[in-house]
Amino acid sequence: SHCVAPHWGAMWRLPLGLRTRCLPALLRGHFSDVMRTAGRSMSTSSDALTASAASDTVRLGGAIAARVRQDGHTSIRCVGAKAAFQSIKALVNATGYLSHDEGAPEGRHLGIQVLPQSSKAPEAEGQGSQEGPRELRLHIEPVVVPADALTLGAGGHTDLLVGANTVAGKAAAAMAGAMRPQGGGHGKYPVVRAMGSVAAHRALVAGMLAQRYLDNDGRGVRFCILPYWSRELASEKNSKQLVFRLIHIPKKESE
Repeated sequence: SHCVAPHWGAMWRLPLGLRTRCLPALLRGHFSDVMRTAGRSMSTSSDALTASAASDTVRLGGAIAARVRQDGHTSIRCVGAKAAFQSIKALVNATGYLSHDEGAPEGRHLGIQVLPQSSKAPEAEGQGSQEGPRELRLHIEPVVVPADALTLGAGGHTDLLVGANTVAGKAAAAMAGAMRPQGGGHGKYPVVRAMGSVAAHRALVAGMLAQRYLDNDGRGVRFCILPYWSRELASEKNSKQLVFRLIHIPKKESE
Protein backbone atom coordinates (compact mmCIF):
# COMPACT_ATOMS: atom_id res chain seq x y z
CA SER A 1 0.00 0.00 0.00
CA HIS A 2 1.04 3.58 -0.46
CA CYS A 3 -0.25 6.96 0.58
CA VAL A 4 -1.35 10.08 -1.16
CA ALA A 5 -1.31 13.66 0.04
CA PRO A 6 -3.47 14.06 3.18
CA HIS A 7 -6.08 16.23 1.46
CA TRP A 8 -6.95 13.38 -0.91
CA GLY A 9 -8.00 11.31 2.08
CA ALA A 10 -8.60 7.60 2.11
CA MET A 11 -9.11 6.22 -1.36
CA TRP A 12 -10.40 2.89 -2.61
CA ARG A 13 -7.98 1.87 -5.36
CA LEU A 14 -9.72 -0.57 -7.68
CA PRO A 15 -8.27 -2.64 -10.49
CA LEU A 16 -5.80 -2.14 -11.88
CA GLY A 17 -3.84 -3.65 -8.96
CA LEU A 18 -6.56 -3.67 -6.30
CA ARG A 19 -4.39 -1.52 -4.09
CA THR A 20 -5.77 0.61 -1.26
CA ARG A 21 -4.65 4.19 -0.85
CA CYS A 22 -4.66 5.52 2.65
CA LEU A 23 -4.15 8.49 4.91
CA PRO A 24 -0.92 8.88 6.84
CA ALA A 25 -3.11 8.24 9.88
CA LEU A 26 -3.65 4.72 8.63
CA LEU A 27 0.06 4.03 8.99
CA ARG A 28 -0.08 5.41 12.53
CA GLY A 29 -2.82 2.97 13.38
CA HIS A 30 -5.44 5.62 14.13
CA PHE A 31 -7.65 5.16 11.06
CA SER A 32 -10.13 2.31 11.45
CA ASP A 33 -11.61 0.42 8.57
CA VAL A 34 -13.83 3.09 7.00
CA MET A 35 -16.12 0.69 5.24
CA ARG A 36 -16.83 -1.42 8.31
CA THR A 37 -17.34 1.49 10.70
CA ALA A 38 -18.89 4.11 8.43
CA GLY A 39 -22.39 3.10 9.41
CA ARG A 40 -21.63 3.63 13.11
CA SER A 41 -19.37 6.67 12.94
CA MET A 42 -21.20 8.63 10.23
CA SER A 43 -24.67 7.95 11.64
CA THR A 44 -23.76 9.79 14.85
CA SER A 45 -21.79 12.60 13.21
CA SER A 46 -23.22 16.09 13.57
CA ASP A 47 -21.22 17.66 10.76
CA ALA A 48 -22.97 16.03 7.80
CA LEU A 49 -24.04 18.27 4.95
CA THR A 50 -27.78 18.60 4.50
CA ALA A 51 -29.55 18.54 1.15
CA SER A 52 -33.10 19.55 0.34
CA ALA A 53 -35.24 19.48 -2.78
CA ALA A 54 -34.23 23.10 -3.41
CA SER A 55 -30.47 22.67 -2.87
CA ASP A 56 -28.21 24.38 -5.38
CA THR A 57 -26.21 21.49 -6.87
CA VAL A 58 -23.29 23.77 -7.77
CA ARG A 59 -22.90 25.10 -4.24
CA LEU A 60 -23.54 21.73 -2.63
CA GLY A 61 -21.02 20.17 -5.01
CA GLY A 62 -18.47 22.76 -3.94
CA ALA A 63 -19.11 21.96 -0.28
CA ILE A 64 -18.70 18.23 -0.94
CA ALA A 65 -15.41 18.82 -2.75
CA ALA A 66 -14.13 21.03 0.07
CA ARG A 67 -14.95 18.38 2.70
CA VAL A 68 -13.27 15.64 0.67
CA ARG A 69 -10.14 17.79 0.25
CA GLN A 70 -10.03 18.45 3.97
CA ASP A 71 -11.11 15.15 5.50
CA GLY A 72 -10.92 12.59 2.69
CA HIS A 73 -14.63 11.86 2.97
CA THR A 74 -17.95 13.45 3.88
CA SER A 75 -21.62 12.62 4.23
CA ILE A 76 -24.92 14.15 3.18
CA ARG A 77 -28.22 13.89 5.01
CA CYS A 78 -31.21 13.99 2.66
CA VAL A 79 -34.93 13.53 3.19
CA GLY A 80 -37.08 12.51 0.27
CA ALA A 81 -36.52 11.63 -3.35
CA LYS A 82 -35.88 15.15 -4.66
CA ALA A 83 -33.32 15.90 -1.96
CA ALA A 84 -31.54 12.63 -2.72
CA PHE A 85 -31.54 13.45 -6.43
CA GLN A 86 -30.04 16.89 -5.77
CA SER A 87 -27.38 15.22 -3.62
CA ILE A 88 -26.44 12.83 -6.41
CA LYS A 89 -26.14 15.61 -9.00
CA ALA A 90 -24.08 17.69 -6.57
CA LEU A 91 -21.78 14.72 -5.97
CA VAL A 92 -21.17 14.34 -9.71
CA ASN A 93 -20.35 18.05 -9.83
CA ALA A 94 -17.92 17.60 -6.94
CA THR A 95 -16.14 14.83 -8.84
CA GLY A 96 -15.60 17.31 -11.67
CA TYR A 97 -14.27 19.99 -9.35
CA LEU A 98 -11.83 17.60 -7.70
CA SER A 99 -10.58 16.35 -11.08
CA HIS A 100 -9.09 19.80 -11.74
CA ASP A 101 -7.05 19.83 -8.53
CA GLU A 102 -3.29 19.64 -8.86
CA GLY A 103 -2.13 16.05 -8.51
CA ALA A 104 -5.63 14.62 -8.86
CA PRO A 105 -5.43 10.87 -9.67
CA GLU A 106 -6.72 9.88 -13.10
CA GLY A 107 -10.07 8.12 -12.99
CA ARG A 108 -10.93 9.36 -9.52
CA HIS A 109 -14.66 9.64 -8.80
CA LEU A 110 -16.73 9.93 -5.65
CA GLY A 111 -18.51 6.79 -4.53
CA ILE A 112 -21.51 6.48 -2.22
CA GLN A 113 -22.39 4.07 0.54
CA VAL A 114 -25.97 4.55 1.68
CA LEU A 115 -26.58 4.45 5.41
CA PRO A 116 -29.96 4.39 7.18
CA GLN A 117 -30.63 7.62 9.07
CA SER A 118 -33.12 6.18 11.55
CA SER A 119 -32.52 3.61 14.28
CA LYS A 120 -34.62 0.99 12.47
CA ALA A 121 -32.84 -1.93 10.82
CA PRO A 122 -32.49 -1.40 7.06
CA GLU A 123 -34.51 -4.53 6.29
CA ALA A 124 -37.39 -3.30 8.40
CA GLU A 125 -37.47 -0.04 6.47
CA GLY A 126 -37.04 -1.49 3.02
CA GLN A 127 -38.72 -4.85 2.84
CA GLY A 128 -42.44 -4.75 2.35
CA SER A 129 -42.15 -1.08 1.46
CA GLN A 130 -42.04 -0.03 -2.13
CA GLU A 131 -40.43 3.31 -1.35
CA GLY A 132 -38.15 2.46 1.57
CA PRO A 133 -36.92 5.00 4.13
CA ARG A 134 -37.26 8.66 3.14
CA GLU A 135 -34.33 9.88 5.21
CA LEU A 136 -30.89 8.66 4.16
CA ARG A 137 -27.28 9.46 4.87
CA LEU A 138 -24.89 9.21 1.94
CA HIS A 139 -21.31 8.42 2.98
CA ILE A 140 -19.02 9.77 0.26
CA GLU A 141 -15.42 8.80 -0.40
CA PRO A 142 -13.08 8.79 -3.43
CA VAL A 143 -12.77 5.71 -5.60
CA VAL A 144 -10.48 5.19 -8.60
CA VAL A 145 -11.62 3.12 -11.56
CA PRO A 146 -10.11 2.50 -15.01
CA ALA A 147 -11.42 4.90 -17.65
CA ASP A 148 -12.92 2.10 -19.76
CA ALA A 149 -14.96 0.89 -16.77
CA LEU A 150 -17.54 3.59 -17.45
CA THR A 151 -18.07 2.65 -21.10
CA LEU A 152 -21.57 1.31 -21.63
CA GLY A 153 -22.56 -1.62 -23.79
CA ALA A 154 -19.25 -3.49 -23.68
CA GLY A 155 -19.50 -7.27 -23.43
CA GLY A 156 -23.29 -7.54 -23.82
CA HIS A 157 -23.98 -7.39 -20.10
CA THR A 158 -27.48 -6.88 -18.75
CA ASP A 159 -28.21 -3.56 -17.03
CA LEU A 160 -30.29 -3.32 -13.87
CA LEU A 161 -33.35 -1.09 -14.29
CA VAL A 162 -34.95 0.73 -11.38
CA GLY A 163 -38.18 2.63 -11.93
CA ALA A 164 -40.41 4.85 -9.83
CA ASN A 165 -42.60 1.84 -9.00
CA THR A 166 -39.82 -0.66 -8.33
CA VAL A 167 -39.97 -2.37 -4.93
CA ALA A 168 -36.72 -1.52 -3.13
CA GLY A 169 -36.26 -5.01 -1.69
CA LYS A 170 -36.50 -6.67 -5.11
CA ALA A 171 -34.05 -4.20 -6.64
CA ALA A 172 -31.71 -4.82 -3.70
CA ALA A 173 -31.77 -8.58 -4.30
CA ALA A 174 -30.80 -7.97 -7.93
CA MET A 175 -27.96 -5.64 -6.94
CA ALA A 176 -26.64 -8.07 -4.35
CA GLY A 177 -26.73 -10.85 -6.93
CA ALA A 178 -24.77 -8.69 -9.37
CA MET A 179 -22.07 -8.05 -6.75
CA ARG A 180 -21.67 -11.66 -5.64
CA PRO A 181 -18.74 -13.64 -7.13
CA GLN A 182 -20.88 -15.28 -9.82
CA GLY A 183 -22.06 -11.85 -10.99
CA GLY A 184 -25.33 -12.90 -12.62
CA GLY A 185 -24.22 -11.75 -16.08
CA HIS A 186 -24.02 -8.07 -15.12
CA GLY A 187 -20.29 -7.63 -15.76
CA LYS A 188 -17.42 -6.41 -13.62
CA TYR A 189 -18.97 -2.98 -13.01
CA PRO A 190 -22.77 -3.51 -13.02
CA VAL A 191 -24.87 -0.68 -14.43
CA VAL A 192 -28.03 0.59 -12.72
CA ARG A 193 -30.29 2.89 -14.72
CA ALA A 194 -32.80 5.01 -12.85
CA MET A 195 -34.73 7.75 -14.61
CA GLY A 196 -35.94 10.64 -12.46
CA SER A 197 -35.72 11.57 -8.80
CA VAL A 198 -38.06 8.89 -7.44
CA ALA A 199 -36.29 6.09 -9.29
CA ALA A 200 -32.87 7.41 -8.24
CA HIS A 201 -33.95 7.50 -4.60
CA ARG A 202 -35.32 3.97 -4.95
CA ALA A 203 -31.94 2.86 -6.34
CA LEU A 204 -30.12 4.35 -3.34
CA VAL A 205 -32.43 2.57 -0.91
CA ALA A 206 -31.89 -0.67 -2.83
CA GLY A 207 -28.14 -0.16 -2.60
CA MET A 208 -28.38 0.18 1.18
CA LEU A 209 -30.39 -3.04 1.46
CA ALA A 210 -28.14 -4.88 -1.00
CA GLN A 211 -25.10 -4.21 1.17
CA ARG A 212 -26.94 -5.65 4.16
CA TYR A 213 -27.79 -8.78 2.18
CA LEU A 214 -24.13 -9.15 1.23
CA ASP A 215 -23.04 -8.62 4.85
CA ASN A 216 -25.34 -11.47 5.83
CA ASP A 217 -23.53 -13.71 3.32
CA GLY A 218 -20.37 -13.38 5.42
CA ARG A 219 -18.07 -13.21 2.40
CA GLY A 220 -16.81 -9.71 3.03
CA VAL A 221 -18.21 -8.34 -0.24
CA ARG A 222 -18.62 -4.56 -0.09
CA PHE A 223 -19.46 -2.06 -2.78
CA CYS A 224 -20.14 1.60 -3.42
CA ILE A 225 -22.42 3.34 -5.90
CA LEU A 226 -20.68 5.55 -8.44
CA PRO A 227 -22.98 8.07 -10.20
CA TYR A 228 -21.95 9.86 -13.39
CA TRP A 229 -23.44 11.44 -16.51
CA SER A 230 -23.40 9.27 -19.62
CA ARG A 231 -23.66 10.79 -23.08
CA GLU A 232 -24.00 7.31 -24.59
CA LEU A 233 -27.63 7.29 -23.43
CA ALA A 234 -28.39 10.75 -24.80
CA SER A 235 -31.83 11.36 -26.27
CA GLU A 236 -33.56 14.16 -28.10
CA LYS A 237 -34.80 15.54 -24.80
CA ASN A 238 -31.64 15.01 -22.77
CA SER A 239 -28.03 15.44 -23.85
CA LYS A 240 -26.92 13.07 -21.07
CA GLN A 241 -28.38 10.60 -18.59
CA LEU A 242 -27.50 9.84 -15.00
CA VAL A 243 -26.11 6.32 -14.57
CA PHE A 244 -24.99 4.37 -11.51
CA ARG A 245 -22.12 1.89 -11.45
CA LEU A 246 -21.75 -0.66 -8.67
CA ILE A 247 -18.07 -0.85 -7.74
CA HIS A 248 -16.47 -3.50 -5.56
CA ILE A 249 -14.43 -2.16 -2.66
CA PRO A 250 -11.32 -4.36 -2.35
CA LYS A 251 -10.59 -6.04 0.94
CA LYS A 252 -7.73 -4.75 3.01
CA GLU A 253 -4.74 -7.06 3.32
CA SER A 254 -5.48 -7.62 7.00
CA GLU A 255 -8.97 -8.97 6.30
